[in-house]
Parts: sequence; C-alpha cells; structure tokens
Amino acid sequence: MNTVLPKTETAPARKRVRSKYIIIKHAGTEVPLVFSPVLSHKQVAGMTKVESAGYCELDIAGLWVAGGSSDSLGLSSRPQDADILNGCLLL
Repeated sequence: MNTVLPKTETAPARKRVRSKYIIIKHAGTEVPLVFSPVLSHKQVAGMTKVESAGYCELDIAGLWVAGGSSDSLGLSSRPQDADILNGCLLL
C-alpha cells in the first residue's frame, strides 16, 4: 500500500516592515523609541538628546535588528542598539 501524505500549506511569508528608531536616556538608562517611517527622526526627537538613531525591523526569528542612520539628526546606529531594542521591547 502506497501512502501519500496530505499536502500541507505553509504560512505566507510575513511582510517585513522597516521602522525608524531613536535611543534616548531616561533616568540614566538607554531606551528605544520605535516609530513610523513616515515621521522624521528629528520630529520624534524634538528637543530630547538622542544617543543614536536608525532603522529597525523584526527578523524572521522575531528579534530586532538595527542599522542605518538619520540624516535629520546626523546620527548613526550603534552595534549595541539591537540589544537595547530586544532587551526593552521583547519581554
């Protein structure tokens, strides 16, 4: 007897959305603010001192990755930004 396994459907690929972020200090701790790419980094930062800025997205494993820079603030992302995003936004 020849057994044929039923066809299984795979979940459609999740649409990856790239967001913007800034890292600020709050009570001595660096914290991220993630926001829509429609806004500029400078608009969100306002008069707040910003430590770093760039773009971020969730990877296929559900972890934040970060990179790039902000022209409006003249700041770049840093290697530790992804750790800050994951530490503060993934509980």
